[in-house]
Amino acid sequence: MCPPDVGKIKKSFEFDERPVVDLGKVAERHGLKQTGVRNLAGIFLGTRIPKGSKITNWAARRLTPQQIAYAATDAWACRELYLRFKELNMV
Repeated sequence: MCPPDVGKIKKSFEFDERPVVDLGKVAERHGLKQTGVRNLAGIFLGTRIPKGSKITNWAARRLTPQQIAYAATDAWACRELYLRFKELNMV
């Protein structure tokens, strides 16, 4: 999750944030030009995240099952990337 996303989330939900690791910045520091979660998942996890629901109305009162699946996949990929980066001593 990028730090600007934390600010957006805090507008909707109150929570105590902990230190945030920007996976894109980690990738940049290690010389990678592709820094998006979708591309990093392909490089480090051997899987691609479909774009499908990325370009939809995330402000809708009710999310579609496709949006929920996309968000869950994105969260899973970020966690797995963090663990992989940690395993490779990148973070």
